[in-house]
Amino acid sequence: MVDVANSFVKDLEKAKFVQDSNLDVAVNTVIAGGELRLVGMNEAIKITNFTITTTRVAVPAAPLINRNSMIIQNKGNKSVFIGDVTVENAGASQGWEIDAGSFFSIDITDSVILYAISDGTSDIKVMEMA
Repeated sequence: MVDVANSFVKDLEKAKFVQDSNLDVAVNTVIAGGELRLVGMNEAIKITNFTITTTRVAVPAAPLINRNSMIIQNKGNKSVFIGDVTVENAGASQGWEIDAGSFFSIDITDSVILYAISDGTSDIKVMEMA
């Protein structure tokens, strides 16, 4: 059975990236006024592995300088929740859930700190791009 919603999200994620004639990868971004501009990801890529528990932690502890995009992959078998410094794994402050075996991507600068917490112990992989 095909998961239509998951397939749709994956197609949207793929369409977000382009390659120029130099084979550099960039993200399509629309700026004020509707102009399309390519924001390059050609400064650096940083990949970090974490174990997330029921104690909230910054992900990553030290963001990649000039970061403009981030992908968090949940490699464990427990859900991981992301959000601001108040994020919890349940209740009113429950964060955005990343199910076991799935991923979350976001266009986010290095000035914004994400926090993660799990409802158990789960390994995640974080890729930041600048």
